[in-house]
Amino acid sequence: IAIAFNVSVEVFLRQLDTVHQHILPAGGKEILNTRNQFREYLGGSRRQFSLPLDITHLTVFQRVVLEAVVQVPYGETCSYTQIASRMGCPQSARAVGRAIARNPLPIIIPCHRIINSNGSLGGYSCPGGPHTKRSLLDLENAC
Repeated sequence: IAIAFNVSVEVFLRQLDTVHQHILPAGGKEILNTRNQFREYLGGSRRQFSLPLDITHLTVFQRVVLEAVVQVPYGETCSYTQIASRMGCPQSARAVGRAIARNPLPIIIPCHRIINSNGSLGGYSCPGGPHTKRSLLDLENAC
């Protein structure tokens, strides 16, 4: 339902409870599995995540955008305009960008793979901003 960076598990669970009224089971098995998959991805041994995702709290438009984003393969990029076109809304590139900026599951739903039509990076709403986006694309040997 969400990812947090640079916070403890306890703070993250409080954020989930506050924002989503949702707390994971006490064992934390889901958090450990997610953390392990992130480590594998960042270490270069994982190209896809296999985690149960829940984006039902998002608008229909946001879900459609993120479902298109998740189809962009590891090591490849796509433009905001291309995502809008794939959705049948070629004039909606800015709205696509706004929806991507609200992605609650960055990296898992790989919004870092979405760039401007001119090849420039565009924004990135995760900690580190465009520097982090560039690092993730470098990790994947993309663009």
